[in-house]
Amino acid sequence: MILINPSSIGLLHGLKEDQRRMVMSSLSNLSKFLGIYSYWKQLIQGNNLKWQRRNSLKAFIRILKAQDSNIMEWLREAYEIARENEKLFLKFCLLTGMRKQESVNSFNLIVKLAREGKLKSYYNADLKALQHFMFEEIFIRRNKNVYISFVHENLINKIANSKPISYNSLRLRLRRRNMKTRISELRDYFGTYLLKHGILREEIDLLQGRVPTSVFIRYYWSPNFKDLKSRVLNALEMMKNEIISQDISI
Repeated sequence: MILINPSSIGLLHGLKEDQRRMVMSSLSNLSKFLGIYSYWKQLIQGNNLKWQRRNSLKAFIRILKAQDSNIMEWLREAYEIARENEKLFLKFCLLTGMRKQESVNSFNLIVKLAREGKLKSYYNADLKALQHFMFEEIFIRRNKNVYISFVHENLINKIANSKPISYNSLRLRLRRRNMKTRISELRDYFGTYLLKHGILREEIDLLQGRVPTSVFIRYYWSPNFKDLKSRVLNALEMMKNEIISQDISI
């Protein structure tokens, strides 16, 4: 343990940036709990370890790549070989901007709850929202969360009457055609499109789970939440129409 054996602190330099940030955060919290936070600060200063925020330049470059990406061409080709439930899944990924595993979990949870007659516990028809926070054990994790997604009811109903999705089956089907699975780029496309169509960066962060739980809860109860729903769904409808105009039948 680094706090007991400070000579091992050099191991942190060998970690990836995100991993190092997570480990340092955990050690910082532990040192405060043990009452040795000053000692921890001396350790990191003496070993030239610095807290690094997420690289803004990397985020900017990802946005540029998303703008220049051929992801819509990929989506068209994927639709040609995907099964019906897989097509729905790709559409779901695009229109929610969730991470790969979040999308799989959410899609399959909709199918499961619909079969049990319990879909209302997850999908709020008045808000037109999937309330992921109601299933904390699935969607609220230590580092990567998703709280809510605005989705039109017709898409929810189609998923509810579909079959569960197997990400591995989709991946293998694409690989047989020498195609990669590019779910993360669908997520980038979602965020970039909303940003270009009037949704604030902070609101996109909220939709994609990049804010603390406390921030989400405060926003959820504010009058602005229904306004956000309307603006997001309007933007997504525009996105869908633009994609359809490119002869992609989503």
